[in-house]
Amino acid sequence: MKRLYQPLTRRINEDKKITFFWQEKKYTGVDGDTLATALHASGVKTISRSLKYHRPRGLFSLDGEGVSTLVEVDKIPNTRAEITPIKEGLTVRAQNYVGSLNYDLMGVLDKFSFCMSAGFYYRIFHKPAFLWKKVIEPLRKAVGTGKLDLDYDYSKKTEERFLHTDVCVIGGGPAGMTAALGAAKAGASVILLERRAELGGFYNWRTALIDGLPAVKRAANIAKQVKESSQIIVLEDTFVMGIWGERQVTAYKRGSVDDTYDEQYIEIMAGSVICATGCLERPLVFEHNDRPGVMQADCAHRLVNQYGVSPGKRLAFSIGDNLGLESALDLAKLGVQVVMVADSRESGFDPALVKELRQLNIEFRPGYAVSRVAGYRKIRKAVLTHLKTGAATSVNCDTVVVNAGRSADVRVVSTSGAKVEYDPNTGFFIPAILPEKVFFAGRARGLEKGQNIEASGYHAGLDAAESMGYSVASLRDDMTVEKEKYIPCLIAHSSKIGEGEKSFICFDEDATLKTVRQGVQAGMERTDLAKRFVSVGLGAGQSALPGSNLSIILAEITGKSINNFVPTTVRPPVEPVSLATLSGANHPVFKVTPLYDNHLKAGAVMQRMGVWKRAKYFSKDTSCRDEVKNVRCNVGITDVSTLGKFRISGSDALKVLERIYINSMDGLKEGKLKYVVALNGDGCLLDDGVAAHIGENDYIFTTSTGHAAKTIEWFRFHSRYENWNYSMVNLTDQLSGMNIAGPNSRKVLEKLVDIDLSNTGFPPNAIRKTQIGGVGVWLMRVGFVGELAYEIHVPASAAASLWDAILEAGNSFGIKPFGQEAQFILRLEKAHIIIGQETESRVNLLDVGMGHVWAKKDTKNKKVGAYALRIAKDQPKRLKLVGFTIDDDAEVPGDGAVIVADKNDVVGNICSCRYSETLGKAFGLALVEEALSEIGSTLELFEDGMDVKDRVKAIVCKTPFYDPHGLKQRV
Repeated sequence: MKRLYQPLTRRINEDKKITFFWQEKKYTGVDGDTLATALHASGVKTISRSLKYHRPRGLFSLDGEGVSTLVEVDKIPNTRAEITPIKEGLTVRAQNYVGSLNYDLMGVLDKFSFCMSAGFYYRIFHKPAFLWKKVIEPLRKAVGTGKLDLDYDYSKKTEERFLHTDVCVIGGGPAGMTAALGAAKAGASVILLERRAELGGFYNWRTALIDGLPAVKRAANIAKQVKESSQIIVLEDTFVMGIWGERQVTAYKRGSVDDTYDEQYIEIMAGSVICATGCLERPLVFEHNDRPGVMQADCAHRLVNQYGVSPGKRLAFSIGDNLGLESALDLAKLGVQVVMVADSRESGFDPALVKELRQLNIEFRPGYAVSRVAGYRKIRKAVLTHLKTGAATSVNCDTVVVNAGRSADVRVVSTSGAKVEYDPNTGFFIPAILPEKVFFAGRARGLEKGQNIEASGYHAGLDAAESMGYSVASLRDDMTVEKEKYIPCLIAHSSKIGEGEKSFICFDEDATLKTVRQGVQAGMERTDLAKRFVSVGLGAGQSALPGSNLSIILAEITGKSINNFVPTTVRPPVEPVSLATLSGANHPVFKVTPLYDNHLKAGAVMQRMGVWKRAKYFSKDTSCRDEVKNVRCNVGITDVSTLGKFRISGSDALKVLERIYINSMDGLKEGKLKYVVALNGDGCLLDDGVAAHIGENDYIFTTSTGHAAKTIEWFRFHSRYENWNYSMVNLTDQLSGMNIAGPNSRKVLEKLVDIDLSNTGFPPNAIRKTQIGGVGVWLMRVGFVGELAYEIHVPASAAASLWDAILEAGNSFGIKPFGQEAQFILRLEKAHIIIGQETESRVNLLDVGMGHVWAKKDTKNKKVGAYALRIAKDQPKRLKLVGFTIDDDAEVPGDGAVIVADKNDVVGNICSCRYSETLGKAFGLALVEEALSEIGSTLELFEDGMDVKDRVKAIVCKTPFYDPHGLKQRV
């Protein structure tokens, strides 16, 4: 169809055609169209079917406030056609029908609506109990909207953005723009959020003069000032989900074709917030008010002025505010046939607008409202009734443009905790009590004049800036709010309107005036009860359309004051958002050691381990047999950079170490180190590592990878009352670490250092400071793989070159890198535990056989966990850590397999289990009940996938499994 032309407000480019597919047929729209406007321009009036009765539904609004135009776009269900721009090649399908959209077989439910009275599902199906189980699945299939294709990849390109600002303004209409300018003028930083693609709000589709300029041009001028301000960040196409806690605003922004994301999650920590969200059109309740061809006044106005699409051929208006009159006038001036305009008000309308309508020979009927439309998929006529006398007249038309006036859009401000009350001066429910530093401005305060709306926003901007400490007194006189009288339309319907079966209050859930009355008769007369019992505002629209109407109608039915019927709480997200956007981009966020590139070059298989990505293997052989064998027979090197590394010094440093570690630290000589264990208050293992004495009152110590980030807090917490003199430095990221282990490890290092590495010159558990290639390093003779080993701690910046130098020096001795899996097997053969692998919340230091490290006689240092150990040391029937071997080579149960006895009683679990080339059998460590911990006991192992009668037999044995006397470490 040929588009209408309004040059001031038009937002489409007819020269650029865009092809898309609707119900498998090709359609054409133009650049700037949304799916809804393009379909309407192509003559498609029915876009979806309703939830419960499967009634045909079409274009009603253009801001996506309800579910009447939810469609499936490129297999993504529940997409709002009203606000989705068309793109070349989009495949769009309707939802919620059986057969065809125009001849929905489920439409028969509309004929049986008398069976579905208010709350029928509560009353009918709960007895007998088995009935609910029978009907629940058919009910779920009969109702609902879109369907997911489980084979389709729904992933989106998403990003996250976290911002801080003095003032966050929600709403980019005239009040929102001037609020931003006012706050910026005072010196505040401002972020302005607008859900549409451009600033301007309801000015953008209006040509009415405001202070001598067409509204659309005035909007452009103010928007230019906003975007030129260095104090203001403007985010368009951004949908606010809610205001949380201390003014944390969450939103999401849709990406354009030039953006790197489809949707961007935005979180703003604001000092103050201004809600300038404007008004919503309040639907008029009448018989068949949901038919395709019934639409809101703003929808018709925007269709014509912004998209050049005529809502229909013959239009009848039934409105309740001056903007509705203005839209009828604008449409008529552009050639749209307007056959009648009814206004629910008998006074308060703009006489100048009425005069122009009559000059165009358009019949104007004050005090009238549409009471019924005739037609099914298309409207044939409308019946208009006088609200007081009941006098009726009918008019032939194919489109009925309606509203019952306006209501303040308080959805977003409500999420901040604002308390909403009825205001008789405006007929709106508006915030009576606002949280600290939250402000509400603009048209929603009952203002009609553009200058007043703008001034309201400006002063809210100054108030917000002032709340942040900025001086604004000198700026107050720049704009003033003039007194104006707003005469609202206070009806949703009357006794002469909406008497039939299908007068809808809520399009989302097919709730009607009749079912609300039934709810009141059942005692559900409070708004929160009626909402749930009748299902009003429970859909995706979040009460945007039914909003105030439910309160007005409940007040009328019950005869009580409307003050008793405050609308129900709006819960975030106010705007529907995809779960993909909320979950955030799936970036592979991890830490790497300074040796990461060295490992990749060596062919390592990297694996995520906690926050780190580490070398799991250095070949495709997941058994790591060659890596283990090379350490046992030659020499290997591994990356231990993730270990926590700390330095502690001061006159009371030793006291802190004595408090934290269960070992005795007294007597640790300078140049020596020892294995240390930290417990929690229950006596369970918290952490382990080595501590070395390097100078007077000066120590360095290592922790496990997992505890590194919490170490300083742990030390401070347990010394917080002591007033001890000590200092701690976290060197974890400053130092890289590597461990060189194997019979040839000394030979390799002798080529790199000039210190005595002999067994007497550098004995076990010693530490030396030396240099390798001119780089200062700490060299410790320590390792947990059961071989001669040295741990090297080197500045992170030199780690990569040092690693290569060691490999080069060890080339003739068969040196090879080994990964985490090989290290796991090597330490397991020595029965060295990993905290979290061989420990859990039920077992303590004694249970895992490490009571020998406990300095039992030390009571003066108040060692953490010692008291619990004293209590638990004589307790019977505790779990014990044991070693076991399995002679059946084919069976290697996985970590976590359970140990069972008698009638499948679980009596323990495997902590670690692997096959050992060194031992020639499977082996491992397990936690078992004390009765099974004796050497020679038989354990019956079971894991998922096995037959319940099957068992793997294991024998409890002594540990360590390898080199039990530790001779190889002391060569």
